[in-house]
Amino acid sequence: MNLRDYLRALEPEEKLDFASKSETELIYLYHVAAGRKTPSAKLSVRIEAASSGVVSRFELRSDADEIWPKEAA
Repeated sequence: MNLRDYLRALEPEEKLDFASKSETELIYLYHVAAGRKTPSAKLSVRIEAASSGVVSRFELRSDADEIWPKEAA
């Protein structure tokens, strides 16, 4: 699921909690969701963890495969 859809599914208090767990501000998450900002690699991992893997770090960054190479099958 992309970040925009994930945020839309949350209640207002859940959005604030999610931002807190991601160690960032909610407004910054909105900027990332809209494509105006690119999250750092560390923030991408925190977003993935805070969403219990629903929002993948690989969806947050276009260069994700370079940052986190997938293991060979």
